Amino acid sequence: MIQLKPLTVGPILGHVTDQSARIFGRAEYLPSPHALPPGWGVQTHQLFQPCFGVARIRAVGESEFQPPQFFKMNPNFDMSGVVTFTGLKPETDYEYQMGWFVCEDEPDSQLKIDWSKANQQRFKSGSNDPQRPRSFVYGACRYMQRLAPGVWRYVEDGEQTFAAINQQIEQGIATDAFLLVGDQIYADDNFEEVTDADLTVERYFDRYRTTFSQPNVRQLMAQVPTYMTLDDHDILDNWPRNAGDKEWQLVYPAALQAYETYQMSHGPLFPALEQDERERYSGFWGNCRLWYTFQDGCCDFFALDCRTERQLGDTTETRAMLSSAQMEALKAWLCDGSDRVKCVMTSIPFFPDKLSGEGLDSDKWGGFLKQRTELLDLIFDHDIKRVVFLAGDVACGMSAELRCQEKPDFKIISVISSGLSWPLIHRQAKHFQMEGKLVTLSTHRYELAEASPVVSVDLFTRVTVDLDGLTVEIFSSQGKLMTKKVHKF
Repeated sequence: MIQLKPLTVGPILGHVTDQSARIFGRAEYLPSPHALPPGWGVQTHQLFQPCFGVARIRAVGESEFQPPQFFKMNPNFDMSGVVTFTGLKPETDYEYQMGWFVCEDEPDSQLKIDWSKANQQRFKSGSNDPQRPRSFVYGACRYMQRLAPGVWRYVEDGEQTFAAINQQIEQGIATDAFLLVGDQIYADDNFEEVTDADLTVERYFDRYRTTFSQPNVRQLMAQVPTYMTLDDHDILDNWPRNAGDKEWQLVYPAALQAYETYQMSHGPLFPALEQDERERYSGFWGNCRLWYTFQDGCCDFFALDCRTERQLGDTTETRAMLSSAQMEALKAWLCDGSDRVKCVMTSIPFFPDKLSGEGLDSDKWGGFLKQRTELLDLIFDHDIKRVVFLAGDVACGMSAELRCQEKPDFKIISVISSGLSWPLIHRQAKHFQMEGKLVTLSTHRYELAEASPVVSVDLFTRVTVDLDGLTVEIFSSQGKLMTKKVHKF
């Protein structure tokens, strides 16, 4: 009889469709009794005992679980793994159990398992109705500061925000997804104190282990499909500006390996895990992009990568937020004629523009006018409806619309939700251009309209969407409704 151990991080419920669900979990490093001393030329994975994860699932109300699925906990990815459940029914409540154990040989279905200490959670599968309304919560910027090994500050601030979200779920408020749109960790908070010897993937793994193992965020991510995209603090502040050889050679590879392990592995980007083990993880080293798409109910989502593909040229023509491949994929997605709500997850606000002492903040979309104009004119020229940008980054919450008098039915909606936990200055309305003409290179005059109040506290945002419009509710970290704005398509 195998006694399962509870996960050390997770479970994180990742990409969920009407038929499948992907779930992440982490074991722990257990030194192998047969390991040779360091320096003997052995591979890293030979220093640890082989660990496997196991999970099983059943529809709520069923008496028997489906047969368990086993998956390897890989030391190259911080002893983590992902299981994929298939054959689910749409909009059905499921419960699952998940744990891990040490095993020298590949486990099989005949293994006797004690599930008493396994993690147990519930979730609801996605909808196959392309008109089904959706409600999701989202935010960005969960700050925790590491003062010393094992000593952290501002932990409870973020936990309070996640507790408020969990309370809404417990009250029966349907929550179809949880979106994290950047700065899930702050690996650079004490960067000036870090030596080159510290610039390893272990530094980033440590951040994720601590951040994602806090009780309230752990409870939230275990029961609501969670989708993530990165921003600069997941690598280094204002990445890639000021990046030199050390940052490119040491910081960036470490940050990306940890990011793909903890944020991307359970999402829709990488292949399903029933493939060969070598193919299973090929995305971590061979995948050339971090942007991805998914769909649920009336919403199509495109999660942008606004950081790793930037070209910081000296002129407007040579500056690019997105690679040409990502830009073309985004344009094709916008023009695919689905008639569903097009939700663009962008870690950087598309509009309103954040202002700096010299005008537009060059780190934001206002600093990449060529590509912003291309997208605006594409939406204008092709009469694309129901476009919504979901952003983080700027430590406040708000929503606004972009209109054009030349075409009265032209409308783009922008929502900003940043500051799940932010102990420093929260931005206010005075830090943004809240009215008037948006700066572009277009011959069309795009104007800001219907801006909500700017909320300048720790917060999260609930967006409730149907084909007629969306309702944006911004809540404080205590769960108090700060502002509510209805935007019609």
